[in-house]
Amino acid sequence: MEEIEEGKKHFEKAGRYLAEERKWISEVISRIDIVPEEGSYYNPLALKPGFDFFYALINCPKEALDKLRINIPEILYFNQISYLLHNDSNGKIRI
Repeated sequence: MEEIEEGKKHFEKAGRYLAEERKWISEVISRIDIVPEEGSYYNPLALKPGFDFFYALINCPKEALDKLRINIPEILYFNQISYLLHNDSNGKIRI
């Protein structure tokens, strides 16, 4: 009987893992699996993507970040932790 309960726990854990994976695919992977139709997609943007710049934004104090107004596309930054950077409706950068 104990083996059945143990198996049931493993099955439930696997189900939660699969649900989290599906959520990750639908919410994150679908956002980054986009190839712009135009090769000049980034040209009109004030900011061109750059790994170190986004790292600096993520680690910037919130007070300083609130003063910065630059347009950026939605950016998924991953460095052990995933961050989604984007502009809100007022042009502020949100992480």
